[in-house]
Amino acid sequence: MSEQYTPGLAAKATAFMAVRSFITHGEFIRPYIKPGMRALDCGCVPGAMSEGLAEALGLNGQVVGIDFGESQIQIANTRATPNLTFRVASVYELPFEDSSFEAVATPEVVKAMQEHLSPERIENFWRRLFPGQIPDRLLVAEPLEDEELEGHKLVAVNAGRTDTAPSTCLYVPSIELIVDGDAVYNGIHPHLSETDTQSRLEWISTLDKLEATK
Repeated sequence: MSEQYTPGLAAKATAFMAVRSFITHGEFIRPYIKPGMRALDCGCVPGAMSEGLAEALGLNGQVVGIDFGESQIQIANTRATPNLTFRVASVYELPFEDSSFEAVATPEVVKAMQEHLSPERIENFWRRLFPGQIPDRLLVAEPLEDEELEGHKLVAVNAGRTDTAPSTCLYVPSIELIVDGDAVYNGIHPHLSETDTQSRLEWISTLDKLEATK
């Protein structure tokens, strides 16, 4: 499959990618990671974000950055460390064994993933919808078991039906943080193709509950 970066790889675009940092553009993922995890950075370009992620995961963690641009991997390799490596690869054909990296979700979401990735669903729905774009090897997240991260209790909130079902949010009571995902849209058109009048009323009710969460 042929792919290209939307902004291209002109000097101005690559200069911006080179100065991005995990602090400026990756903090949103920090609640989901912990030292020692194994992470895959797809589309790492020159590796600036990967470098910060490797620092966040610590020496016992491992980050692999992949990109289909050989020129970008050549630059990224200058940032390589014992727990940070880079290689030319496509997200459509990942050269890694199953369970090589961490991915977790609530049991309900894992069940939904398994249903969507059943052979019948793949062949009769996804491959027809996206011909030639679905890789042969597809992975399912592990059920979320840990309920604490760096001393903070994590609460997986069943958001019911929002833009799709099932929907979940992550709540961290100690710092009054809610990671809403697609349950909340900020200044953009929401995804409504899977909704009807009743489900949109349920969505509004969920938003009210999330707003009242303290």
